[in-house]
Amino acid sequence: MAKINIDKISALWTTQFRNYLIIGCSAFVVEYVAFMALFVNSDNLLFSQSASFLAGLMVSFFGNRHITFSQKNGSEYAHSGKSQLTRYLMLALINLVLSNIIIYLIVAMMLPALIAKIFVMGAIVLWNFTIVGK
Repeated sequence: MAKINIDKISALWTTQFRNYLIIGCSAFVVEYVAFMALFVNSDNLLFSQSASFLAGLMVSFFGNRHITFSQKNGSEYAHSGKSQLTRYLMLALINLVLSNIIIYLIVAMMLPALIAKIFVMGAIVLWNFTIVGK
């Protein structure tokens, strides 16, 4: 049986990690609420997906840059703000294209768009974790 290392668990629960979770949840809420508002009022799936994705992206990037990983929190950036934004936007573009394809396919299979959006957002989290974690 694996022994649980309490020190490792408590080390993960730092202010930085809590901020990361708060920013991530905030970005999720912003993105989902924006999607609901846009989709209900326009019924344009891909526009609603793209615009809401960008809203969540901005909350996530700027929140993590200025709160979670700010230098005052003891983090040092390996890249300049411009370089980070460029790298972040490249990953975001891939996410946007893939998420638009996936939400379109899910809705085409008769799942309601508001539920499909949750699946797409979960998929983005999983593949970003896989890509960034390497």
